[in-house]
Amino acid sequence: QSNNQDSIWYTNYTYSTNDGNYKMYLPPGEYTIDIEYWDYDEDKKYCNKSFIKSIVNSVIEENVVLEKIEITGSVSGTITNEDGTPISEYYVFVRGDVDCGDEDWWEYDYTDEEGYYDMELPDGNYIISTGDDCSDDGALNEEFVIDQNDIQMNFEVCGFNYGYPCGCWYDNEFGGCQEDDEECI
Repeated sequence: QSNNQDSIWYTNYTYSTNDGNYKMYLPPGEYTIDIEYWDYDEDKKYCNKSFIKSIVNSVIEENVVLEKIEITGSVSGTITNEDGTPISEYYVFVRGDVDCGDEDWWEYDYTDEEGYYDMELPDGNYIISTGDDCSDDGALNEEFVIDQNDIQMNFEVCGFNYGYPCGCWYDNEFGGCQEDDEECI
């Protein structure tokens, strides 16, 4: 149903104080308010929350309680090349459904000098991804489950040179491997 009114996209943000209070000034209208917890303290993780609020005057007051997520397991492993040599600075990404509303949980790590990565996770269903596993499509996506457990997942990937496979790199437009003239490390 059309009400013949123009609408505009309005974005505003604020941060809460140390005691959890926040203020946000908005013109009258209906808004989707997204609350996200952005603290890099590894011991505290919370589900994000969204709600719709109609603003009549410019001040909004809404008490929000974020659900704490318990870290109950981990995924770790080693990334090596085809001859078993550990690969450092390799990007490993995890995303999954942790029963935390509509948003997926995500975490990432880069391998250390021994090719080792480690991510602590809450219970949930996940997909772990790396950039290359020597396959035709140049990507690795494997499913796993955290249910109060620790999982070890080791992967062999094609050679690696600061984010690109050595020897060739996958090109979606070309549909195959393209030669890479850079020296492999």
